[in-house]
Amino acid sequence: MLGQLLRARGLSVAFSLIFLPLTTAFTAASSQLDFPRLSLEEDTFNGIALFNPTAAEARVTFTAYGLSGEVLGVTQLVIPAGGQVAQLASELFPLLRQGDDGWIQASSSTRGLTGFFLFLDRGLREFDGAELPVRSRSLVFNDVRAGSGFSTELNVVNPGTEPRSLTLTLSAPQLKRSSSAELAPKAALRVDVAEFFEIDALTAGATVTTEGDGELVGFELVRFEGADLAGLNARSLGERLNTLYFPQVAVLGPIRSQLGLVNHSDQPITAWVTIHRPDGSLFLAEVDQNPVSIAVEAGGNRLLDLARLFGFAGSEAMQGWLEVTTSQPSMQGYLSYRVEPTGAAASVASGTQGLTRGIFSHLATTRGFFTGVAALNPGRLAADVRFVAQARSGQRLGVFDTVLPPRSRLSRLITELIPAAAGQDGGLIWVSSTQPIFLTSLFGTNQGSVLANIPPQTVPAAFRPDSGVARARVSPELAVLGPSDEQPFEVAGTSGAPEWSVDGILGGTLLAGLIGSDGVYQAPPAVPSLPVVVTAREEAEIASATVDVLQQQVLIPERLSAVTAMAFLPQRNRLVLARSSGDDGSSAEIVELQPSLQISPLVSLASERVSGLLPMEIAGREYLLATGSVSGRLLRIDPQAKTIRTIVTGLASPRSLQLDPLTGGLFVAEQGRFSLLPRVSLERSVAGSEEVPLSSGALIGKVRLDEDVVGLTVDRCSGELYFTLSSGDLLLRSRRSEGESESVLAALRGAASLVALYRQGVACPRATHLLLAEAAADRLTLHVPSRSRRISPWTHGGAGLLSFLPSGNPYREGAALLVLDEGTAAGQLRAVDLQDLYGERPPNPPINRLKSEAGPPGPDLFFSNVSAQPGGLAAVTLAYRAGPGGADALTTLAFTVRYDPVRLSLATRDADADGVPDAIQSTLPAEFELLALPQVDPGRLDLVLVDFERPFSALPEGDLLTFHFRVLQPDPGSFDVSFGSRPMPSAANSQGQVRRLDETRAGTIFVLP
Repeated sequence: MLGQLLRARGLSVAFSLIFLPLTTAFTAASSQLDFPRLSLEEDTFNGIALFNPTAAEARVTFTAYGLSGEVLGVTQLVIPAGGQVAQLASELFPLLRQGDDGWIQASSSTRGLTGFFLFLDRGLREFDGAELPVRSRSLVFNDVRAGSGFSTELNVVNPGTEPRSLTLTLSAPQLKRSSSAELAPKAALRVDVAEFFEIDALTAGATVTTEGDGELVGFELVRFEGADLAGLNARSLGERLNTLYFPQVAVLGPIRSQLGLVNHSDQPITAWVTIHRPDGSLFLAEVDQNPVSIAVEAGGNRLLDLARLFGFAGSEAMQGWLEVTTSQPSMQGYLSYRVEPTGAAASVASGTQGLTRGIFSHLATTRGFFTGVAALNPGRLAADVRFVAQARSGQRLGVFDTVLPPRSRLSRLITELIPAAAGQDGGLIWVSSTQPIFLTSLFGTNQGSVLANIPPQTVPAAFRPDSGVARARVSPELAVLGPSDEQPFEVAGTSGAPEWSVDGILGGTLLAGLIGSDGVYQAPPAVPSLPVVVTAREEAEIASATVDVLQQQVLIPERLSAVTAMAFLPQRNRLVLARSSGDDGSSAEIVELQPSLQISPLVSLASERVSGLLPMEIAGREYLLATGSVSGRLLRIDPQAKTIRTIVTGLASPRSLQLDPLTGGLFVAEQGRFSLLPRVSLERSVAGSEEVPLSSGALIGKVRLDEDVVGLTVDRCSGELYFTLSSGDLLLRSRRSEGESESVLAALRGAASLVALYRQGVACPRATHLLLAEAAADRLTLHVPSRSRRISPWTHGGAGLLSFLPSGNPYREGAALLVLDEGTAAGQLRAVDLQDLYGERPPNPPINRLKSEAGPPGPDLFFSNVSAQPGGLAAVTLAYRAGPGGADALTTLAFTVRYDPVRLSLATRDADADGVPDAIQSTLPAEFELLALPQVDPGRLDLVLVDFERPFSALPEGDLLTFHFRVLQPDPGSFDVSFGSRPMPSAANSQGQVRRLDETRAGTIFVLP
C-alpha cells in the first residue's frame, strides 16, 4: 500500500522497499524481576528476598538460568498478600550443583513485587547484594577497578526471549577499548574486566558502558584481595542527574570513604561537593574547605577520597551526609567505603528522586547481624516520617514516628527505633514521609567483618502496614508570615492536648519564634536563616508544620509606569523590562535595570507592544525573546549588541512565552490558543538569518480557548502548562496531548501573572509551587499542584507582574521574587527575599532527555529518555542526526514504533482529520508530511516522514516528532519505547536509493513515585 501511495506522488518505486511485511504480533510480558547473579562456588551462598505488597496472593515462578541461557531449575511459590519469601538459592533449587553459575528470574502476573538479593561465603569474609536492577539497552558500570589488589567482575544478563548483540566499552584516563559479544535468550555474560579487556591495571576512575539492541540487566562486584567485596547494579545511561544525595557518610577513624563522580555528557562540568553534619550544618572548623569544587571532564570519572578532599584531620570518626550539585543534568555517582581494620566494604549509588514511600525488602537482626536505616530530608520543608518493621509472616513488629527538620538526617539501628524488631531473620522495613526523603539501609555483622548497603525500592500506595495506627497532622502544613506576624496551628490525630515546640524547643525562642499551649505561633522580628519547624507532640505521636518568615522591601520606590513585561537574563545578570512609550503609548521600549537601580535603554520598537520576555541561550550566547502583540511577531534581541530582529511571523496577538522542558521548544500564548515552536527551527532562526513561519510550528494539543491567555508557566516536574485568562477568575491546566484544558482553581480575584518556583531540595512532584498575582485581592496566592486544589495566602500588599531573581543577582543578597505593582498608584517594584527557599528548577527533574546536539559518534535515529509519574504523560521525542554512518540528504524516513500497550497508551483522537493521532506532535518543516499507516497491533505504529514535492528537501537534523504517551502503569519502574526490527528503520535519498539506518536507539520511560 505504501509503495502505491508513493508511486502516485511520482516518487521512485524503490521507496516501496522501505516497509516489509510484518508477521510478529506484539504481546505484553508478565511482570519479571531479575536477580542478575547466581554462583554456586564452594562455601558460597546466594540469598533472595521477594515481597508481595499487594492485597492479593502472588504466584511466582522462579527460574534459574545458566550462563548460556539453559534452564537449571524451576520452582513455583505462592507469596501471600503482604508476605515475603526469603530463601537461599539452594533452598529454592535443591537440585543445583556446585559450579552451576548464572542468574535467576522471578515471573508473576502480579505487579508491584519488590526484591533484594545477596551472596556471602561460609566464613563471612564476603557479603554484599543489591536491590532489583533496572532494564535498559544502554547500561553503565560506574565503579571499575583493577590492579593493586582490586578486581572487578561484570555480569550482563539478557532477560528477554530474543538474542542480543552488545558492545562493551571500557573508558579510563588515556584508555578506551571496546569489545563485542552475543547473548542468547536468557543468557548471561560474566567477565573479569582485566582479562576481558586485556589490561594489567586501571587507575582510579574507570567505567564500562554496555550498548545492546535490546533490554539488558547488569551487576558488578568490586573485590579487594583478602577483604570484603562491594556490589553495585549497572545504571541506565539515560539517568543524568544534577544533584546527588547520600544520606550516610563517615570519614576518619577506621573508615575510608570515597566518592565516585561520573560525567556522562559531552561537556566538562564543575561539581560542588558539600559535607553536612546530621543536623544540616556544615563541617567548617574540622576541614580546610567546604564545599569543594571538582572539575570532571566530558565523559570523565573521578574517584575522590573524602577525608583528603575536604582536608579532615585527626583520628575521631565523623558522620553526616553528602550533597553534590552541578548546573547541568549530566552526573551519576556512588559512595564506596571500607572499614580498614576488618576489610568490610560496601558501595551505594545515589538515588534519582526522593520518596514519600519506600521499602527495604529484608530485615536481619539475628545470628550476629544488624540492620540500620538512614533517612535524609534535604529539602526546605519539614517531613513527618514513619518507620514500620514487619516480620516475614506479615506481623507488624512496631511503629516509630519522628520529624525530620529541613536539611537534617536520621541514622539509627532499626532495633533502636523499634526494639521489637530484634531477633528477625527476614521481614521488611517500610518508610513513609510527608515530603520526599532519601533513604538507605545498611546490613552487616556486629563484629564489623562485612557490610552491604542497599537503596530502597518504591512500593504501591495501597500497601499500608501501619493501617489502624493513628497519625497526627498539623495544619496548615506551610505558613508564610512576615516578621512578628501570628499564625494559629491546629493538630488532628492526637488523643490529648499536645505540647508545642519551635525548632525542637518547647514553647520556642525569641530567635525562632514563640508558640503557646493553644498552638498560636508568633514569628520573630528578624528573619531566621532556615524555615522554622513547629512541632506538636503527644506521647509517641508527633507531627510538624513549616513556617517561612519572609521580608519584603521596596526595590524602586518611584512609579514604573506602563511596564508590560519583565525577565531576568542569567548570563548578563540583569533585569530587563518592557514598557509602553510615546505620548499615546503606541510604541515599546526594552530597558535594563543596572545594579545601581538606574534604568538604561536597550532597544525601541515603533508601533508595537511587548507582552512577553524570555531569555534563551543558543550556542552559548544569550538572547532575549520578545512578543510583538500588535504585529504578531516573535522578536530576537541581542542585549550585548543592542540589535533586534524578527524571527517568527504570523502569530495571533502573542503574549506570554515559556520554554518547554519536554521538547526544548517554545510555547507562545496567542489569542485563543497555544502554539509550540520546535526547538530545531527556533535555533536555526535565532542563530541565523531566516524567519520561521507559523506553519512550521505545531499547535500544542490543538488547545483553543474563548479568552486570551494572560499568565503562562510550565511545570518542570510534570511538563504541564498552567495559565490564567483575561477574566482573571480561573487557573487552568493544559492536558498537552489530549487537546483539552481543565480548571484547577476557581473564584480567583483578578489572577494574571503567575510563576512556577521549586522548593529547594524537594524532589518532584512536591517541589512545584505556583505563585499567582491576584490584583483585585491585592495579594499573592500559593498553590501546590501535588496537594490537590489547595491554595493559601503567600504575601499581601499588592500584586502585579512577577519575576524570579536567582541567587547571585546584583540587586539582593540572595534569591528573591520581584513584584511590580503596576496597577497601583505607587507602581513600586518590590522584592520578597526568598533566602534559600526556592530555585528555578527542582533537583533531578523527571524530564530527562538525551539532546539531539550530543554530536558524533552516535545513533542516526533515537528516542529520548524521559520521566513521568504514574497516570501522567511522558513526552518521548524522536530525533535524527546525520553523524558517522548516517545518510545525507534524506527525503524519506520509515520506521515502526514499539511500546507496551499494557503500560502505555497513545490517544487515537485525530481532531484535524490528517490521519495522524493528535498525540503525535510534528516539528517537521512544512515541506515534509507525516503519514501513519493503519494500526495492525496494539503497541505498534508504522510511520513515514516524506517530502512529496520536487525539488526534494533534506530531512533536518534534530527533533522530528514528540509522542505523548499516557502512563498506565500504577507503580514506579522503567520500560522502553523502541524501533521495530521487522522491518528495520530505513530511509531514502532524493535519487530513490533506499538506506537502512543501522544505528538506532530506544528511549526509556522512567516512572517515578
